[in-house]
Amino acid sequence: MLSQYLSEIIDVEAVSYDNWQIGKIREQGKVLVHFIGNPQKENLSFLNWNLTLGLELSRVSSEIMNRKNFDIIHANDWQTIYLAVSLKKAFGTKLFLTMHSTEKERNPYSNTEFSKSVSQIEWNGCYFADKIFVNNERTLNSLLHDYRVPAEKIVISNTRKYESVIEEYKKVIE
Repeated sequence: MLSQYLSEIIDVEAVSYDNWQIGKIREQGKVLVHFIGNPQKENLSFLNWNLTLGLELSRVSSEIMNRKNFDIIHANDWQTIYLAVSLKKAFGTKLFLTMHSTEKERNPYSNTEFSKSVSQIEWNGCYFADKIFVNNERTLNSLLHDYRVPAEKIVISNTRKYESVIEEYKKVIE
């Protein structure tokens, strides 16, 4: 786990979704994990559910960031992008984003309002991200061509091996 490795060099706090552990804070190694649930109990739509969860992530993350100064926010995929962008704007923190795939890859022929919304969220995250990690050429090409992300923002990385992620982190913290 990247956060376990990083905790040897920097303070790491993570916010994670788990309806069974809402409000708990657990120390896992040197990493503090804050558990949240989704205040939206009825699943009106997948998009609403994710956006409501993002607001809760944002609330808890803001509380943490008001207590401590952090150099980096690292978000994964479209569900956490609104949170990450709002925290970057509020606290002036560098934003790193991992994209495992894009909506254009997952649903290449979809023209639904949902797909358009997810694509817009992903574009927004790529626009505000300082670095974007992808783990394959297909996602790299989608970001370059579908979202017009500048190539210098993107790092192809096996995010399970962490070396390239850590190198980018070091550039920010040093």
